[in-house]
Amino acid sequence: YTTTTAGAIDYDASKNLIIDGQLNHWDEGTSQTGNGYGSSTMFRMVVNGMTTPSWARQGHALGDTDHSYYGRLSSVGVGDTVNNYLHVATRLKLLEKTAGKTVTVRVKLKGSVVGDIGIRINQNFGTGGVPSVVVFTASKVAITTSFAYYDVEFTLSSITGKDLGTNNDSSLELVIEPYLGSTYSLGYSGNPVFTGDLDIDGISLVEGSTAFNGPWNTAEEERERISPYLNIIGNYSDGVAGTNGISLAAETPIETSISRRVTLPFKTMMIGVPAITYGTFTAGTFVAATVTKDSIRIAANGSAAASQVLLAYLIADARL
Repeated sequence: YTTTTAGAIDYDASKNLIIDGQLNHWDEGTSQTGNGYGSSTMFRMVVNGMTTPSWARQGHALGDTDHSYYGRLSSVGVGDTVNNYLHVATRLKLLEKTAGKTVTVRVKLKGSVVGDIGIRINQNFGTGGVPSVVVFTASKVAITTSFAYYDVEFTLSSITGKDLGTNNDSSLELVIEPYLGSTYSLGYSGNPVFTGDLDIDGISLVEGSTAFNGPWNTAEEERERISPYLNIIGNYSDGVAGTNGISLAAETPIETSISRRVTLPFKTMMIGVPAITYGTFTAGTFVAATVTKDSIRIAANGSAAASQVLLAYLIADARL
């Protein structure tokens, strides 16, 4: 791999494989302190051993940039042991598309202090896949206290001789992690421990050796790219459900007089069968039974109740 410090932005957004790289969407909340998804829609926080970790939305000053938000990893470097780690990552269905190729990551970063930040790509072949462990390649960049773009070029492992799992959960994962003196911080051990806040803004990954250089997609265009992974119907944003609900009409009964199919109004089919959560504003209307990539089959308390589904919101989550 090689690393450089990059400059300004001006290129074709369709080549950026990272979804919501400008962190415009925070559907589940504006901050989180626990593992997994929970705030920024396509980015997960992973933490172990830290005392008060946080991944939170920050606002750009008006006129400072062409988008509203960036993310901050706080309380970095607290409780430094070999088992501590903290990072933010995005998982996408890109494994087959990028395997065996050269890719270039461009990230916009700054710290409350200067220090080393790791950039890592994991190739995960999925449940039952071969190899069963993640194949990774890692590098680092030395950041300052002002936002700047950094380029990192990787050559990814070929898929030849490997097998994808059968659970549709193979993925390419881009990881951004401060160095914490941890054996988990792969590829750059022995560097000074980073002890401060890490701010993360523009994130991109493209095939080849030339970094993404804009223009970025609009927030609306990125919402469409998000939809195969996460669909939200109804009034729900920043982790808060609104009062206005949705009404979904059930189709003609398929199995029995009280089991009906509801086709969900998604723009695109989801990448896998989603987990469904919902808020009802008519209690006891239905119980979700069979879930597919674009519908749910409902079992109601009575045939009349099954003809219409009344919800405050519905979240279909197929993220990896």
